[in-house]
Amino acid sequence: RPPCSFLSMAQLKALLAKASEDCFPDLKVTQHQALLDMLYAKTREDDIKALVASLDVDALDTLMKFIYKGLELGKNSGVLFKWHAAVEEAGGLGCIVRTLTDSRPMTQDEEAADA
Repeated sequence: RPPCSFLSMAQLKALLAKASEDCFPDLKVTQHQALLDMLYAKTREDDIKALVASLDVDALDTLMKFIYKGLELGKNSGVLFKWHAAVEEAGGLGCIVRTLTDSRPMTQDEEAADA
């Protein structure tokens, strides 16, 4: 059986690739947030590591950005911390450092606020 019955690895990879392309600086978080909310809330805890392990470094960094954005918004914090732990395990401390030091805004709104 696939690791996740709600969202396949291929769908997750495609979503993160599209988000990475659109994201900086033009991502409309709401376009991807609904799918990521589904991923965060509906993925079984046992499947998180398998999904994360299938991602490359760029996808891990993009996923970590969404995790931090979700934490900032106060959405699904308990689940997000489980994802954070899995992404950190797969991507190492470098994933966190790259995410926190990336100065590109996730949304046009953030870009306008920085101006």
